[in-house]
Amino acid sequence: QRKAHQDALENAQGCLSTKLQLFSEELDARKAHRIEQEGKIDEVFQNLEAITTEINNLLKEIEVIETRVFTDGNRNRLNDKLSEERESLDNKLQFYLDEKNKLLSELQE
Repeated sequence: QRKAHQDALENAQGCLSTKLQLFSEELDARKAHRIEQEGKIDEVFQNLEAITTEINNLLKEIEVIETRVFTDGNRNRLNDKLSEERESLDNKLQFYLDEKNKLLSELQE
């Protein structure tokens, strides 16, 4: 009977050891997932910062062009060229605004 109790005790210890191992592995997996998520969030914020800088630079360039349009004497020829450049900058600005919105959307998920 003592042997049966000892076997039961060893069996219980084995089960507890297995459960402890499983819990430990689950905890490690959750920690790794949290660290991965934090890294993704940091990456999104870095991308947002870079895009915001690009947007601000484009807005400054647009402001310079608008100022030049109103102050230059050769308005017609320059206007056409600057309008093309402005359209290009507007397109780039829209691209970065779309990217920013996309990143913000991903961040909210």
